[in-house]
Amino acid sequence: MITRDSTTRVSLALNTVTFLISLFVFLTVCVYIGQAYAALFLVLVLCAAYCEWRTCFLPRLALTILSFGVIGLYVYRIRLTDLAPQTVETLLLLLAIKLLEKKKFRDYMQIYVISVLLLAGSALLGMSLLFLSYVIVLVFLFNTAMVLAAYHYENQEMVLTIRAIEKIVWKASLIPLCAIPLGALIFVVTPRTPYPLLNFLNHGNRSTTGFSDQVRLGKVSDIQEDDSAIFRASMAKISENALYWRGIVLDHFDGTTWKSAHKRVASPRTDKTSPPSTLVWHEIYIEPYGNTYLFALDRPSILLYRSVREYEDWSYSSDELATRKIRYRVASDVNPLRAEESAEAKQYLQLPDTFPRSVKDLANRLRSAGDREETLSSILRFLNSKDFSYSLTNLPVSTTPLEDFLFRQKSGNCEYFASAFAVLARTNGIPARLVAGYHGGLYSDLGRYYLVSQKEAHVWVEAYLPGRGWARYDPTPLSRGPQRDRTGILLRTRLYLDMVNYYWVAFVVNYDVQKQFTLFMRAGTAVGEGGSWITKIPVKTYLIILFCAVCLCIAITSIRRSLGKSNAEKLSTLLLRRLEKRGYRKNPSQGLEEFVNGIGDDRLREGAQRIVRTFEATYYMDGAFSTDETKKLKQQIRRLEASSDNV
Repeated sequence: MITRDSTTRVSLALNTVTFLISLFVFLTVCVYIGQAYAALFLVLVLCAAYCEWRTCFLPRLALTILSFGVIGLYVYRIRLTDLAPQTVETLLLLLAIKLLEKKKFRDYMQIYVISVLLLAGSALLGMSLLFLSYVIVLVFLFNTAMVLAAYHYENQEMVLTIRAIEKIVWKASLIPLCAIPLGALIFVVTPRTPYPLLNFLNHGNRSTTGFSDQVRLGKVSDIQEDDSAIFRASMAKISENALYWRGIVLDHFDGTTWKSAHKRVASPRTDKTSPPSTLVWHEIYIEPYGNTYLFALDRPSILLYRSVREYEDWSYSSDELATRKIRYRVASDVNPLRAEESAEAKQYLQLPDTFPRSVKDLANRLRSAGDREETLSSILRFLNSKDFSYSLTNLPVSTTPLEDFLFRQKSGNCEYFASAFAVLARTNGIPARLVAGYHGGLYSDLGRYYLVSQKEAHVWVEAYLPGRGWARYDPTPLSRGPQRDRTGILLRTRLYLDMVNYYWVAFVVNYDVQKQFTLFMRAGTAVGEGGSWITKIPVKTYLIILFCAVCLCIAITSIRRSLGKSNAEKLSTLLLRRLEKRGYRKNPSQGLEEFVNGIGDDRLREGAQRIVRTFEATYYMDGAFSTDETKKLKQQIRRLEASSDNV
């Protein structure tokens, strides 16, 4: 049975912590590397653990040759577009090779250096809230490992009690606890640059997305059932009917695929700006999705982001791929109609050269003479009738998918409904286009933002009405897809956890020069106003400050206790005080053993030597005295004084 007084070798404790560090570092990068590299690392770690257990290690020469082979492979396959993932994969293999060695002090230090480099690589690839938890654990493990490594350097065969190891872990943990306030201050005040200097290293960090720059009928993937987030929009809650998030406008149809063929950049001076009272301002935090288009509440009028292009069709794109989390501000006018001069252009009436006669006949039957709006309403009623249903399975896939959808299967997803509506409108001479983006979202009342997931990917139609502008039509049935339970405990839990992640991204990952400048300006304003600003602080803020102050006091008290006199110091002080009474004062330059050896009284010297040997046997092995050991030594010191008095 293992108790707190059980003993273990310091080398075993150090190896255990070192393997834990390696595994936690692996967890931070495993989602960004190839499966083959992850599997190979785990196999090598298991081999290293077996070597430690059986005390049989591979020759250093063989491991050195293997390391050079790994570096050579890295140089051979290096690509600037995927530099960070490839570097992380190489460092991970080098870490596994170091674990296979019979380790000395320098080997442990090399393992920790490689681990820190891997942690930095993980930060380049993605800084999720889970990454923060890994970092916190690793900071404590690193400090514990450094303390154990110091013991190991002095004596590899040193034996420690479980109680002593617990004290080492506790005292090593105080170091990062004390460093947290300083680290937070450094994070806030360190000068920022508005441009990510190392962004070129992580082009390979992309996620799967339900958004594409073209719509191909019948090409539906599992992404439309994916609940992972694509972006979050910080804003006040609005009507669900207005939750259309614009991405790209598609104007060319070849019979199976919609593309954007005539995209024109908007002129610098435009009449698109709406009165300020009608604009809805919101801030978008977008996940890496590997495209250039920027989403915004339909329809955007102002988008504030560096190197952004605005198009005449009210869409926006960036000069760089969204391969990392980015943030931008948007002002949108939710008015469903917007005038545009070039609405009658031929590109919005384009149809394939060879088009089924049956579709043209259907369009003629749905036409209302001389009234575009009534014709569009007729098409909408036709597609929303009971004959048509929404489905993600068994979609019409052929050379004429639209004809199959309208006359045979009459079942499809939003791409079929929107395509059918646009084609029937164009056949009747009404300019129409497809808009691809997202529809809907879950609102977090605590965080005051919308969470938009991949499964909200959607396509709708805009048709032009003379004198009124572009009008939105969404022919897809309202019951499309699985409905969310907006009151369930699972949904509330998910929104709460997502809110924590949202604040992490908003205030830490996207902490930039603009936020830093705003923070400093507010601080300066508060100082300039004297003490009046104190009365404006909410009660919640005072409670948070009070809680932090209590935690700080507890930490300081714990540190002071740990830095106070230990049992060893108390025992040595008691012995020296007793000997001083007998006329023997220790010189500051003398060691304890040297001092007692110089005592002239034979009986006193022999008794003091026995006490010192017992004292040093414990002190220099684990540095900690149990309650029983302390009590026995105190009794010996008292007997030493009594025997001296009888002389």
